Amino acid sequence: MPKPDAASTASDRVNADAQGLHIQTRAASDAYDPREPNLLAIPALAWRVTDLQTGVSMNFAIDGGHFKSQQGHKYAVQLTASASAGIQKLILGGSGSFRCRTQPDRNDIVYDAPSPLTISIPHEEFDSPALPMLPPKSKDLALNAFDYFQLSAGFHRYANMPSTMEFFAVSGTMVFRATAINPHGVTASGSLTTAP
Repeated sequence: MPKPDAASTASDRVNADAQGLHIQTRAASDAYDPREPNLLAIPALAWRVTDLQTGVSMNFAIDGGHFKSQQGHKYAVQLTASASAGIQKLILGGSGSFRCRTQPDRNDIVYDAPSPLTISIPHEEFDSPALPMLPPKSKDLALNAFDYFQLSAGFHRYANMPSTMEFFAVSGTMVFRATAINPHGVTASGSLTTAP
């Protein structure tokens, strides 16, 4: 029996371990359409943050970006995802663990939560319509603008409190996370943080 051609065998499968991907490609004997988007095209992500108080915008790479939240400022966080194969699904959200306290009561007393509380920003999600509609090659998704110091941890009552009160973030890191998926299931993810 003749041995399989080494080049054909290698082309049957692409091992993308270096990128954290495991994708089975078409058999070498299949017809190849050069117009077909590259299955290994990982979606590109980019962050944009706008301070609505000053109108200044900041751009951040896919991962590791951080911006400082200032008292009385609202921020709009936007993510742009793009891929030659299109964007099939895009998910954006934010959450973190925070030291929290109440607003002053009628006696000008504030109460601190005895332990950190979890706060989440409502997430946004995009799903591309089904065929025959083609997924967009680029898609923007934005969270509702927020003031860090108005992030609510909900209503709580602790032992030293006369009644239930709402708690707000004082310190801690909000982590924004994003995931983009192309039509072939190739995924990219990234994160961005903010704190006072």
